[in-house]
Amino acid sequence: MGLVAVFITPYLAGCGGGGGSGSSSTTTTAAIGYVKQAANQSAIPGATVTIGTRSAITASDGRYRISGLSAGALARSVSAAGYNNYSDAVTMQPGVNVLPDVLLVEGPPPPPPPPAP
Repeated sequence: MGLVAVFITPYLAGCGGGGGSGSSSTTTTAAIGYVKQAANQSAIPGATVTIGTRSAITASDGRYRISGLSAGALARSVSAAGYNNYSDAVTMQPGVNVLPDVLLVEGPPPPPPPPAP
């Protein structure tokens, strides 16, 4: 008696309880990137990176990871003390997205405090 192998391929289209093209499922994604100094490519730790409505603080190597994002076009903004703010738009694909490095330019020093009365 011979051996018979049976392969079952799941039918994915339309699965998920009432799917179809009008499905309301949300695909989540994650973003990974680095924030660096424009002048010398050194890491900027402690920068705040916001994508959509989610934020993260960069690590000592300038790296950030933000999870739980929706797929599609989202606004990205980056700020760090002593640097000009940065903003752009990123297009998130399902899964993990490695985004281009953000290069921040040093900003003018903060104004001195007002004189005491």
